[in-house]
Amino acid sequence: MTYTSRQKAALDHSQFLELVETVAGIGYWRLDLVNKHIFWSDEVYKIHDVTPGQYKPGVTDSINFYHKDDRAKVQSAVDHTIETKEPFEFELRLITACGKQKHVFSKGVAETDDNGQIVSIFGIFQDITERVQRERTHLLEQQIHRNFIEQSHDGFWDWYINESYIYISPRFWNMLGYDGKKNGLNPAEIIPYAFNEDYSEARNRLIKHFRSNGEVPFAHELRLYHKDGSIVHALCRGTVVEWDENGRATRMVGTHTDITTQKKLQRHLQDALGFQQLIMDNNPNLIFVKDNQHRIVQANPQFLSLYAEDKRDSIIGTTTLGQYSEHEKATFMRMDKEALETGYSQSIQTINFPNGKCLTYDIQKTRFSDARGDMFILAIGQNVTQREALIDKLSDSNEQLERFAHICSHDLHEPLRMVKSFTEMLEMHLSEVTSVDEKAKRYMDFITNGAKRGQQLITDVLAYSKISKDVRALEEVNVCEIISDVKQDLPASACLNYEMPTPIVHANHTQIYQLFQNLISNGVKYQPAGQDAKLSITWKEQDEFWQFCIADNGIGVEPCHQEKIFEVFTRLHRYQAYPGTGVGLSICKNIVERYGGSIWMDSKPEHGSKFYFQLPRASAK
Repeated sequence: MTYTSRQKAALDHSQFLELVETVAGIGYWRLDLVNKHIFWSDEVYKIHDVTPGQYKPGVTDSINFYHKDDRAKVQSAVDHTIETKEPFEFELRLITACGKQKHVFSKGVAETDDNGQIVSIFGIFQDITERVQRERTHLLEQQIHRNFIEQSHDGFWDWYINESYIYISPRFWNMLGYDGKKNGLNPAEIIPYAFNEDYSEARNRLIKHFRSNGEVPFAHELRLYHKDGSIVHALCRGTVVEWDENGRATRMVGTHTDITTQKKLQRHLQDALGFQQLIMDNNPNLIFVKDNQHRIVQANPQFLSLYAEDKRDSIIGTTTLGQYSEHEKATFMRMDKEALETGYSQSIQTINFPNGKCLTYDIQKTRFSDARGDMFILAIGQNVTQREALIDKLSDSNEQLERFAHICSHDLHEPLRMVKSFTEMLEMHLSEVTSVDEKAKRYMDFITNGAKRGQQLITDVLAYSKISKDVRALEEVNVCEIISDVKQDLPASACLNYEMPTPIVHANHTQIYQLFQNLISNGVKYQPAGQDAKLSITWKEQDEFWQFCIADNGIGVEPCHQEKIFEVFTRLHRYQAYPGTGVGLSICKNIVERYGGSIWMDSKPEHGSKFYFQLPRASAK
């Protein structure tokens, strides 16, 4: 096209260019190479943020508006067109007069004169900043989305249905133990990696998704073959994102997730639940679960058997309270409330069950919550009907034995007292004979001492039997006062050391006196001939107890006897050497254990003994 004709064409199309500029926002420009002049349309001025009439563009200035890294590209494009007459186009960055960065599109074509010499370049100019930003945002979102999927346990696939092409992210192949597999392939190439029956089911679900226009979701679990021969479980999900004008799917995207570990956990959970159900079904105890509205939500066969056979199917989901008396119902509700509020309740109840049986159960209820935070009660009931009946019989028997012991003690004390008294009277009557007859006197002493020992034995046995029956209220007992009282009865040769102040214990005053009196008097009694007793009492705090230690310098005890010595009637020495009934340490053991403590000893023959025992602290009552 010649310069003259191009000018005429430009004049003919000036209206058209102005219309395009107004409607489409496309400006135009012309570079006059002969006169070194450049023309900008109004839109070009607007894009550069300059005003026509106030700014006159020049060739160099026009290029300098571009980003410094893009100016060489502009110059190269113009020079190339001048040399070759070939058109150019580019999308580059522009810095406007206001300092804003814009993205612009420019296209230029050469204009020649009648001799074919290039005399100008005509071009169009458009602000494409918004389009570039949209494209970059879209690409960034796609990249972020893909990176997110690749970094997660999910893989990504993009299926172009009409082209029989599918992109599969590397995560899919990593799941199967492969590296370096191609990511773009024909969908048919995936089929050999899946179980036939799973692939067939996936295909059916896919068809339903297509035919419902995507309303029926596509999600299916597939079993896949791993490279090492093992099985990989994958969850495949997807949706159609593009349809053609006839409503046929053309593109589908989705994810694949390795759920092998999840499937294993599910199997373990199912096995655990099956084992749990087996235990419930075969457990002789009652096992049932209530919700916070007192409704039975789960129960084992033993629990259901307590109801009429024709009613068992309707137990789950109901409270069953209407089948019990008002007293029983109130007890159930009270124990449920306690379990829900405190976490635990326990009671022994004799219940008239709907199947007509009257049984006694030890029922323990424990609160628990499910994953949603809803509270439930797990109840376990043990049939203690026979045990409670035996306990009642044993209690009656113990009461009878206690009455018998009191009667016997009275009846035995009296003849022993008479034997002792009359023996003493006989000894006085025969004083002239016994004064010269040593043998007669020795026989009299045997009778008197035997009677005394019998009386002491009866007294100790009664004391032993009364310990567990003592119902007097517990009180704060000052151990210092107890030790002082015991010390007054010791012989003058005995030495007893202890620090002040002593602890306060929560117990029965009389029993604590018995405990200290027995242990201290034993330390004094069991001494080598001619040796004075030396004792010490120490203590320390241990949890909710005070732990005491009474140490002596006596004859000691062999290790093999240190447990047996606490058994009733156990004696390690002849009466003539060390008098006693063998009941004292048994009384001490009974007293200590009544308060939840323990008693033991540490001893070596000829090196003394240490008796340790625990009593509850007053603050721990």
